Amino acid sequence: MDIWLKKLLWPGHWIKAARSSAKKNRSRSQADPQLLLYDRILQTDFLHYGYFDDPDIAADEISLADIKKAQRRYAELIIAQMTAPPETEVLDVGCGMGGLLSMIAKKGYRVTGLTPDRNQIDYIREKYKEIPLIHARFQDISPEEHKDKYGTVIFSESLQYIDLPTAMCYTDKILSKRGELIIVDYFRLDEAHEQSGHIWQEFMAETEKRGFVIRYKQDITANIRPTLAFAHHFCTNIGLPLYEFIKLKLDHKHPGKYYFIRELFEKWDKKIDSNIKTIDPECFCRQKRYYLLKLTREA
Repeated sequence: MDIWLKKLLWPGHWIKAARSSAKKNRSRSQADPQLLLYDRILQTDFLHYGYFDDPDIAADEISLADIKKAQRRYAELIIAQMTAPPETEVLDVGCGMGGLLSMIAKKGYRVTGLTPDRNQIDYIREKYKEIPLIHARFQDISPEEHKDKYGTVIFSESLQYIDLPTAMCYTDKILSKRGELIIVDYFRLDEAHEQSGHIWQEFMAETEKRGFVIRYKQDITANIRPTLAFAHHFCTNIGLPLYEFIKLKLDHKHPGKYYFIRELFEKWDKKIDSNIKTIDPECFCRQKRYYLLKLTREA
């Protein structure tokens, strides 16, 4: 009897399957396998789109070395906007694998990283032992405990995961009187294919409500586009053909097994199609804008 059939018929495996399914209810941010995969491939300690100085580079000419360079350039742009004194305390919200934390610390800032992801916490504690960390979601911290503590708060591709009124309310409380807020993220302009990213008009209304003013704004949509183009090119030219090959091979070699899991593949087909649309650079640039922003309170 094949091992897959043994698992199907043995009650003990149904219990294990139920326990495995329960993991699905955990917050994605607690242990995001997709972000972990990115980091293992790139090995840069960065988990963002990167910044290409040449936005017109062709997708099939981009190498992993180019991606790594773009990710470091992205971090350099953020640090260039930090004008608070070096002794200032800095909070990096959604600090990823700690790449930006390390660069900020080398500039003399007292930087703290915040992430709800256990894998990221363990990794940073092992590699960057001197950097303090907060293991929590931003919306779960006590703003009163951190009141007026930080001269700089950074949201690098993390604002999109947080309820906007909560994010701005908490930031208003934990930021010092003359503190600066740096945001690097994408925003929706209209009804997008998928709902990630805050709507720009709603973001502007919320910042105004909290007394924040944009002091610097750079549209870097074109500069992150090559990363999307690279991912889209890889998925459509390598990933999809490989996926279709696996399905055909399974159907040919094990038609009985394929019959039982065909509906699962059909669900995957729809999910894959949705994900490919998400990283379509033309679609992204038509529906969203990626901004580097620096905000302070009104004088």
